[in-house]
Amino acid sequence: MSHINLLREQRAALITGARAELAQISDDMDEVQVAEVEARFDEQMAAAEKVEGRIAREQRLLDAEAALEARIEARADRGRVSRGEAAKAEDLEVRSFNAFLKGGMAGLSEEMRNYVLNQQAETRAQSVGTASEGGYLVPVGFRDQLEAATKAFGGVRLGAQILRTSTGNTINMPTVDDTANSGSIIAENTAVSDLDVVFGSVNLGAYTYTSRQVKVPYGLMQDAAFDLGSYLASALGTRIARATNAHFTLGTGINQPKGIVPFATSGKVGAVGQTTSITYDDLIDLVHAVDPSYRANAKFMLSDAMLRNLRKLKDSTGLPIWQPGMVAGEPDRLLGFQYIINNDMPVPAANAKTVLFGDLTKFIIRDVLDVQMVRLNERYADSLQVGFLAYSRHDSNGVNPAAVKFYQHSAT
Repeated sequence: MSHINLLREQRAALITGARAELAQISDDMDEVQVAEVEARFDEQMAAAEKVEGRIAREQRLLDAEAALEARIEARADRGRVSRGEAAKAEDLEVRSFNAFLKGGMAGLSEEMRNYVLNQQAETRAQSVGTASEGGYLVPVGFRDQLEAATKAFGGVRLGAQILRTSTGNTINMPTVDDTANSGSIIAENTAVSDLDVVFGSVNLGAYTYTSRQVKVPYGLMQDAAFDLGSYLASALGTRIARATNAHFTLGTGINQPKGIVPFATSGKVGAVGQTTSITYDDLIDLVHAVDPSYRANAKFMLSDAMLRNLRKLKDSTGLPIWQPGMVAGEPDRLLGFQYIINNDMPVPAANAKTVLFGDLTKFIIRDVLDVQMVRLNERYADSLQVGFLAYSRHDSNGVNPAAVKFYQHSAT
C-alpha cells in the first residue's frame, strides 16, 4: 500500500473517532460535559487536519510528477519526436529558465540562448527578452507551478469556470435564465403564443495585477542548490492569488472584477438573533433555494471559520451534516455536496453573507495570455539583490445570478 493511502487510512480513523465523540452529546448532558466532549472532538479533528496537510503535500508531489509526464508526452506529440527527445527539451527549458533567473540573458549558454530565442520567435504572445529589460517567456513548467500556487491559495478558482483568452479586449458574455418558462397545450387550429427567451450580457475586461517585487540576494542566486524557480513560482503565485482571489470573492465590479458574493442572490436570511449562527434548517432552505437544474452541479463555498461551525452541526436525526471523504479521491461533503474553502469569504458576523451554494461554474474568471516575468537587474544592485516581479491580467463576473445563492446572517 502506498504512503498516501496509509495517511488516508490514518485520517479516516481519526475522523471516525471524532464522529463517535460528537455522537455522545445528548440533551441530558450539562454544559461542562458537552464542553469535554467537544474538546475531545476538536483534538481528534486537529490531528486529522495535520494528517490532511501531509496528504496534501504528498498529493502535490504526485500531481507535479504527473504534470511533468503530461508535458513531456504533449511535447513529444506536438513535435513528433520520441519521448526521450521531449524529455531532453523539457530539461533544457527548465535549465534555461533557471539560468535566466540567476544570471539574466547574459547567463545563458549558447545552447540555452538559441533555444530561448527560437521559443520567443515562435510565440506571438510575448516579445523577445533582453538583458536590459529582463523579459523572458515563462516556460510551461513554471507557469504550471505558479498556477498551482494560485489555486492552492485562491478558493474561487476551484469552482469557477476559467476562460483563457489570447487578447485583452472586452468580451460580452451572453446571459439567460429560462427556468421559469415552459411550454403549453394548445387546441387544434390555434395560433401559438409568443414566449421569448430574454437574453442579457455581462462584460469581461482585463485588469492588470502585479506580484510586486520579490528581492533575492546574490548569494542565494549563486547557490546552485537553491531552486529559485520553485521559490518564485510559490511566492509570486501566492501574491497574485491574494490580490485576485479577494476581488474574485468580494469585488464590486467598479474598477475591479466583480466578486462571486456580489454576483450571487439571496437564498436564506437567518432569523433574528442569528448574527453569527446558522442552523441545519437554514442550510436545507439554502440548498432548495437553488433551482434543481443548477443543483446537480452545485457546491458550497465558505471560509474555514464557517466550516468549523458547520462541522459540529447535526441533522434532524442527530448525525453530523459534515461527511468526510474516506477513500482516495473522495472529497469531504456537507449535506452530500462538495465544498470549497475560501478564506476571503466573510466570517460569521451580523449581516454577513458567509455561505454560498449553487453551480459555481456560472461564475467566470478570465485569464489573459500567460504570466509576464520581469527581472530587475540594476534597481537593487547597491544592496546586492536582484528584483523579480510578475504581471498577469484577469477579470471575473457571472452569467446567471440565480444559479448561486447565499446565506446571510441576521442584522440583529
